[in-house]
Amino acid sequence: MTREEQLKFCSVCKHRKMDMQQGMLCELTNAKADFDSTCPNYDEDAKEKAKNERIEKEYQETLTVSGWLAFFLWVGVGFGAVGSCIFAIASLKDIGLTFTTGIIYVLYLVSLLITAILTIKAFYQKAPNAVALAKTYISMIAIDGVVNIANCIILNDDSMWVDAIRSFIWAAIWFSYISNSTHVENMIPKSTRRWNITEKILIAVYALSCALLVGSLAHFVNNPSDSNFYQKEYVIDATIESANAVLPDYSDPLVTQLKLVKENGNIIYAYKINNLTDTLDANTSWELTLVNKQQILAETALNQDKDVINVMNMFFDSGYNVCYRYLNVSGNIVYDIVINGEEYNNALKSGVNFKCDEKAYQSLLDYYTSQLPVEYMGDAVLLNIQHTTNALSYYVQLPEMSEYDLIFIDQKYLKEYIVENWEALDDNLKTLAKLNGEDIIYRFFTSDGDEHCVVRLTKDDYLTFE
Repeated sequence: MTREEQLKFCSVCKHRKMDMQQGMLCELTNAKADFDSTCPNYDEDAKEKAKNERIEKEYQETLTVSGWLAFFLWVGVGFGAVGSCIFAIASLKDIGLTFTTGIIYVLYLVSLLITAILTIKAFYQKAPNAVALAKTYISMIAIDGVVNIANCIILNDDSMWVDAIRSFIWAAIWFSYISNSTHVENMIPKSTRRWNITEKILIAVYALSCALLVGSLAHFVNNPSDSNFYQKEYVIDATIESANAVLPDYSDPLVTQLKLVKENGNIIYAYKINNLTDTLDANTSWELTLVNKQQILAETALNQDKDVINVMNMFFDSGYNVCYRYLNVSGNIVYDIVINGEEYNNALKSGVNFKCDEKAYQSLLDYYTSQLPVEYMGDAVLLNIQHTTNALSYYVQLPEMSEYDLIFIDQKYLKEYIVENWEALDDNLKTLAKLNGEDIIYRFFTSDGDEHCVVRLTKDDYLTFE
């Protein structure tokens, strides 16, 4: 019988005696036990035996998964990982990932779930890498906190700070527990613990996938029209939501930009004309639609903002047209200006050489000339309007003036009159001419029909006094 087997009896015998040099002795013989199978002097101490059995039971419990360790494994790791995966999968339809980003997202979830499963399994099997797997999972949660902070900065959204702080607190508590718990030490002694290649690969895949997801989000924020990482419809919806977050815009006292709307194949930019209470007649609406469209295209050509161009081309590439909708103060539609991708990109290509659409220009000219002659400049009559490649000409008759009467009304006088009354003489044809950078010419005729003089205003002229 071994000494260890003998001590099982001696430790609960009433005749036990502890000697600091020799250990457990028999107080009857003052010597170590020498019996083989039974001791004739054995007198069981029931209280000591019950105490030892309780201690042994408690010790054995430290060698199994129980208590806080079981809570950590099943609630913190198991339920946490499964819940995260379910939530992430359910939200996939709202994230709008492309195939590439979807693969990265799957790697992110799978590495988390595999780590959770392996961690639970390793502790129940008392595997040497159980603690390493647990710390790997905890590190993943801490990385989630870093990702939330990065997203806060990228999206300028402070609401994610709460999730980040929660992740850090959770990771700190359980990392401390796994590192210092006597229960864990009894199950997996520090001398036997190992870091295997499995957990190293898992943490590397998780960290890399998180970095790529954060990078793709940052790229999307800085390049909203780039759909390499997010599906176009998701990007469009996110762009509209972002724009509407800062609207309405009241910076212009005459026109308020209200919102962006996706409707019937159009991305609608809605504006309210603050001083318009009624609707317009059909001719006025048509005229404003035609002219304002050319003004918008000219603005596009001359002020090429890269971010705006990217967003617009994203709309066009996704099959949408862009509609500028103008409403009166009651919210009724006054007119719509629809621009397609071809018109927009043609304007971009033209740049400083932008010219208004010839058909639009000619249709407005035809409309104006169909109403001639009309009173003009007070007592004068506008006889005709002609458009050539580089000039818009107004033919004005002074019916009460003969050549003799016009001796003192020379070209200089008439030019000064035109400049002083420039706004009063303005019309939408002149607007198109100015967009084209054309000369604006006034030809004055006497009551006899003889040409008196010509006043020519170049682009440099009218830019100086407008």
